[in-house]
Amino acid sequence: MDFSLSALQPHDDRIQQVFDFVTGTVKCSKLIDVNSKNLNKPQTTKETLVKMVLNLTEVLCESRAQLKTAASRISELSADQLANQKKIIEMQDKLIEKQSEHVEAVKATVTSEIKSFSDVVKQSSVGKMSPKALQSTIITTIEKQDRDKSPMVFDLEERDDIPED
Repeated sequence: MDFSLSALQPHDDRIQQVFDFVTGTVKCSKLIDVNSKNLNKPQTTKETLVKMVLNLTEVLCESRAQLKTAASRISELSADQLANQKKIIEMQDKLIEKQSEHVEAVKATVTSEIKSFSDVVKQSSVGKMSPKALQSTIITTIEKQDRDKSPMVFDLEERDDIPED
């Protein structure tokens, strides 16, 4: 018997038919209410009891076969899931490895560029650190600050001749 969800519904219907036959025969509303007192009623014949037992035996056999195939299928699915989880873990490990390689490459590039920049700064700073260059830079800076402090007048005409009093 093949296990599938589509096979469960007809099997459940078959079980319900057998339950209905038993409960209808002994005049009970639920299968749990069936007991020896109900089965010993005069209207319950030996032939009826045999039919009930045969129907129940048939349903039990079908149910057992369904359970075995379901267990087998669950085992297969479980093995598939484990295999897929292993693949996912392997892929994650590869991704982490690639990311680590990328980080190391970026780190090496940044270190190299910083060293190059540092070398350029050192080389350009060596010539400017002479006393004469330093003095010139200081004078230029002071003059710029003085100009920044000077008042500015707008919309005033410039003239070369200054009238005397």
